[in-house]
Amino acid sequence: MVHLLARTLEAEEAIRDECANAILDLVGEARRCYSQYIDLDKYKLAMILLVDGCFILELFLRYSDIENQEETEEEDAVNDDPVVPGGSSIDPIINDSRIVATLQHDLALLENQIPFFVLLTLFDLINKSVTLPHTLTKYALLFFQSALGFSDESVANCATQLLKTGIQLHGNTEAIAEENFLAIEFHDGVVKMPSLRIHEATESIFRNLIAFEQCNIIGTSHYIASYAFLMRSILRSSRDVDLLKEKRIIKDMNSGDGGGEDLAIFFKSLCEGVVLKDFYFSDLCEMVNEYYSYRTSWLHWRRLFLNWRRLKAITKDKWRESMSDLHKKYFSNIGATISITTALLLIFTGIQTVYAVISYYHHHL
Repeated sequence: MVHLLARTLEAEEAIRDECANAILDLVGEARRCYSQYIDLDKYKLAMILLVDGCFILELFLRYSDIENQEETEEEDAVNDDPVVPGGSSIDPIINDSRIVATLQHDLALLENQIPFFVLLTLFDLINKSVTLPHTLTKYALLFFQSALGFSDESVANCATQLLKTGIQLHGNTEAIAEENFLAIEFHDGVVKMPSLRIHEATESIFRNLIAFEQCNIIGTSHYIASYAFLMRSILRSSRDVDLLKEKRIIKDMNSGDGGGEDLAIFFKSLCEGVVLKDFYFSDLCEMVNEYYSYRTSWLHWRRLFLNWRRLKAITKDKWRESMSDLHKKYFSNIGATISITTALLLIFTGIQTVYAVISYYHHHL
């Protein structure tokens, strides 16, 4: 509460009393939001709502501050401006992805929730003193964004499915995995990935690096976790693993040509319990998914066109065959031709006579 109130320009005691009095007026309405009876007098309940509300608002604002700090550092890096490592974004709570995930879970529990109008009242009082850039709803969505699954953290299809639509996977011989296995490129329907050697120490190295990213309080990006999530999305079966081995993207030093299913399970297990704050390959996955959708649509229309041409050819052959049979059966000699022609003329003449009689009676009756 102290940190939240310190954001305002007013005296701490004055803004605290104003918030307390505002919450005290909402106690009756807040009680009606809970199904069970709350055995607390209005002053104790008001104090709980005040402290919890200030904590949640400060949490939302800190999380937004960290996000803005990271965006500013990225812009400074693009503009070649000096960036202080960690900067003002060193926060032992917000920068620990596991703590953030725990807070998201706890705040989502019904028994831990407080009425939204309580938060809104506190937010408006704080915003009156210092203008905040977002609404309360926006701050809440920013905080719960990763838990709600709004971000794209994978390629939508596995390696074999990508290959079926014409997307090629090649080992990038120009990049050495030991130096930078994150150097993955996509251009003109070709994904180039550095070769990754799988040996006995690979799992422990990956797990330690991911744990370091999860616990680091200086805002380290989740590069290793992003790579694990990407590989999990590409490798979903032993066929996918075999394909990447064939393309020299994976070299399994443990099992030679086998162990495909184990490798798929390996990358899947690496991602269990991992909170991915920023997905390093989001742009790459977006390009691959868009290209996949385009190729799938193009192949669909191509199949329809080929089927239409095939049906047209079959119909044309059937028509020719029917006309040939008709000619052989009825028009093979002059006498049969004359007989058919005479019969058709008599039929048309009879139809014309019937219509003339009907028309005559219609006008004279």
